[in-house]
Amino acid sequence: MLFAIDFGMPFGIKLSQRFGAKSFCMTAMALISGAVFASGFMENFWGLVFFYGLVFGFASGTIYMIPVACSWQYFPHKKGTASGFIIGCFGFGTLIFNYVATAIVNPHNEGASILSDGTKYFAENIYKQVPIMFKILSGFYLIVGMTGAILVSYPKCKGFY
Repeated sequence: MLFAIDFGMPFGIKLSQRFGAKSFCMTAMALISGAVFASGFMENFWGLVFFYGLVFGFASGTIYMIPVACSWQYFPHKKGTASGFIIGCFGFGTLIFNYVATAIVNPHNEGASILSDGTKYFAENIYKQVPIMFKILSGFYLIVGMTGAILVSYPKCKGFY
């Protein structure tokens, strides 16, 4: 996934300048949400790698720097503060959704069973929740992402402050 994110980053700014930050972010968020939703239907490893690793990763990479680039134009003398705040919020979102995903998949915090050879596995009622988790998270991502996309914009004019 990190390779796909890194590969997508250079395309995001150029596409947002060509099609508009708001419309491109909305399109990328729809693609992100769709990739996570499709991941919930994958029954083989390579399908999951494609949708969650490549499609989700690439779309996330394209959208990652757009809020940062917009903030640099609004706050040219505070680029570090603006970048730090935005990237911190990305990390905070990951922290929050980690707990949401865990609450969906394993709400009672059941531990893994350990076989004599050291292999760990979870009970069937836990791993059967993973596809449902992907589908629920896709809805959260769509709502939160579209809200954020509506708020993203490049300044109308330069030198307004």
